[in-house]
Amino acid sequence: MYLLKTYKYENIWWRIENRVHDLIEEKGAFEERHIVEIIRSFSRAQDNRMAGSDKLFVHFEPTVLSKLNNFSSRDLSHIMYGYSIRQNVGNPELYKAINNRLTEKIDGGEIFDYPTISNMLYYMMFQDNTDRKIWEGIVNSAIEQNDIIPLTYYKPFKYSKFFLEHHFKDWDLWQYTDKFYYAERYFN
Repeated sequence: MYLLKTYKYENIWWRIENRVHDLIEEKGAFEERHIVEIIRSFSRAQDNRMAGSDKLFVHFEPTVLSKLNNFSSRDLSHIMYGYSIRQNVGNPELYKAINNRLTEKIDGGEIFDYPTISNMLYYMMFQDNTDRKIWEGIVNSAIEQNDIIPLTYYKPFKYSKFFLEHHFKDWDLWQYTDKFYYAERYFN
């Protein structure tokens, strides 16, 4: 679906979306990877201008909620990004369940990789989420990385610095922002 980047293919997106609506009604039609790829493709289509309607995401909610505990961290982050980029389409129960699942992963000691952290940062900022525990888990995951931030994933890290400075004035972010050094040199 990433190949369909121009608006000339809008009728194809419409056909795909209609077929997905039909399949949502069939029990067991989607595995976790199908759900993630559909949400990811519709969220990042057409050079991140998005495709499809919000109705598709709302229709997908019960399926996402039923399989939420089965998603890997990377897949969960794609779902988080997909729902939050659409100006918070969906109901509050979905976001509460996502936050709870994310907290479980953090409590389990999971360290996230840069692509996952990048999606999580966007989700947290789009949601204006100030859950201290989740933010600490994300920041600690970034600090634990041994390699530098790839430039592809740097933008939400840069924005998160300002978000965190605004909402958590008592935090010392030098270790977190120190990870930005090499990416920042090429970003500007």
